[in-house]
Amino acid sequence: MPTIKLPEALKSHTTVEEARDDAEKLGMNYRDYVSMALGVLEEMDGDTDREAILGAVKSAMADRTEVETQPTPNADDSDIFAQATRARKERKRTGARPKITRKAMAIPVVTKTKAWFRVHPDGVFSEVPIFIDPTSEEMEAKPYYVVPDLADELEGSDGLIYHTGYLICTASGKNMLFLVKEADMDGNMHSATEAKHEACVDAKSQWTRMTWDKDVGQYQISQAEWDRKEPRWPEDVSEETVFRRAFGKQVIDDWDYPVLKSFRGEG
Repeated sequence: MPTIKLPEALKSHTTVEEARDDAEKLGMNYRDYVSMALGVLEEMDGDTDREAILGAVKSAMADRTEVETQPTPNADDSDIFAQATRARKERKRTGARPKITRKAMAIPVVTKTKAWFRVHPDGVFSEVPIFIDPTSEEMEAKPYYVVPDLADELEGSDGLIYHTGYLICTASGKNMLFLVKEADMDGNMHSATEAKHEACVDAKSQWTRMTWDKDVGQYQISQAEWDRKEPRWPEDVSEETVFRRAFGKQVIDDWDYPVLKSFRGEG
């Protein structure tokens, strides 16, 4: 069998032979293992070793299985046991066997990512009104979707910023909604924000990564030079479905919404 070189990022942690052995332990082929190992490595802080990478890949595989099988909590719907009870009662009455449909998992909303990622060609949503409380004491304040009518009234306030939402898939198989600021009312945009948009355009066709270069105060954009698996996408990538899964209850539709009251100092 010809030797397949490891990507540079993995060479200090494992060898080709060790990677083959670890892939076999997990029931994976070598290329898929290397792809996932690269994905988890970039999310690991500090020094790491072969065993840690193997464990992280195993955990990522378990997370992927959970995403495919677990329902999204929904305040407007009953849990799986209540559904099953109703289904049994319905079956007793009519003899029918109604199918219980599982809900899709929520899609995390992020404003930055260190991972290798791809962008769905149809998952680009422009002029998304987002409110992020500038007075929040949290390390990273939550983004809230603002309904259009209220967004018009909030136009010009410190917290309302229009974003483009990119539906992305990371190397470890996670779908996220990546929010990138759009130009302000004067048409100005920070160069680092422009770089994010450029990276997302590249990511429509190739695995891409952004690395912050603190010396120059700018993102460095890289494209993967090795083969990776095709990204895993939700079946429905319409704006309505993606936003419902991404924002859930984080939707501002009233002036008295708690985060707005806090922003106005009303307690």
